[in-house]
Amino acid sequence: MKALRILSIQQWLKNGLILIPALFAASEWSIELIELLAVSILGFSLLTSAVYINNDLIDLEADRKHPVKCKRLIASGAIEPNSARIFAVLFFSIGITLLILLSWEVAIAGMSYVLLNLVYSSFGKQIPILDLVFISFGYIIRLLIGSFVAEAPLSIWVIVVVCMLSFYLVLLKRHGDVTLYRETGVIARKTVEFYARFDLKKVAFIFIQMIILVYLIYIAYVFGALSNSLSSLAFVTVPLAYLALLRYNKKALSRAKQDPIGILLKDGIALSLLVVSFIILIIALYF
Repeated sequence: MKALRILSIQQWLKNGLILIPALFAASEWSIELIELLAVSILGFSLLTSAVYINNDLIDLEADRKHPVKCKRLIASGAIEPNSARIFAVLFFSIGITLLILLSWEVAIAGMSYVLLNLVYSSFGKQIPILDLVFISFGYIIRLLIGSFVAEAPLSIWVIVVVCMLSFYLVLLKRHGDVTLYRETGVIARKTVEFYARFDLKKVAFIFIQMIILVYLIYIAYVFGALSNSLSSLAFVTVPLAYLALLRYNKKALSRAKQDPIGILLKDGIALSLLVVSFIILIIALYF
C-alpha cells in the first residue's frame, strides 16, 4: 500500500499532456499508437515518481515543519529515507527502460526531465521566476515526448497555453507558501519573501485571462478556417473552460496550503466542465 502511495499517482494526471500532440494533430489512431502512448505515459510517470521521491528527500526537514507536507510518507516517518531511495531507484530503472524501448529520442527527453529536476531541486527552486521557468520546461518535455511517440507536429499555440498554465499552477503553490509564511512565519522556500511582495491573487487572475485569450486565438486560428458544421462547437469550449478556471481559482486560493492538483480532483464541477470542454473540442477536431 505504501508503495502505491509513494508513487504519487495523483500527480500522474499532468502526464496526460503526452497525449495532446496526437490528439490535437488529429492523428490516425491505431492499437499500436495507443500502446506506444500508454507505455510512454507509464514510463514517464515512473520517472516523475522517482523525481518526487528525490524532492521529498531533499525537502525532508522543511516538509516536517509544514502543516500539510508533514503528512507525506517520508516526512511523517511512514517510510524510512533509505527505503524511499530504493523505491526511487526502482521506479527510475523501470521508467527509463520503458522509454528506451520506445526510442532514444523519448529516453533522452525523459532523462532531460530528470536532470532538469535535479538542477531545480539543487538550486533552481531558490531563484525567483527561474523556478517557474524550470517547471514550465518540465511541461514542455511532456509535450515533446508525445510528439516523438506519435510523430505528430506540435502547435506553438499548444506550447504557449501549456506554458502559461504551468506558470499559473506554480503561482498557486507560491501563494500557498506566502500564506503559510504570513500566518505562521514558516519559510517553506527562500523565494517566499520575493513572492510576498506581490498580490498573487491578482497575478493568478491575470494569468487566467491570458490563458483563455491565447486559447481563444488557437480556437479561432484552427477552427475558424473550417467550414464543417461541427467546427463552431469548438468555440463553445471557451466559456466552459473559463468558468472551470474561475471556479478552480477561487477554491485553490481559499485552500492555499493544499496541493493544486488535489484541489482540482476534488472539485467535481470544475473537473466536469474541463472534461466536457475537452470532449467537445475533440469531437469538433475529428468530425
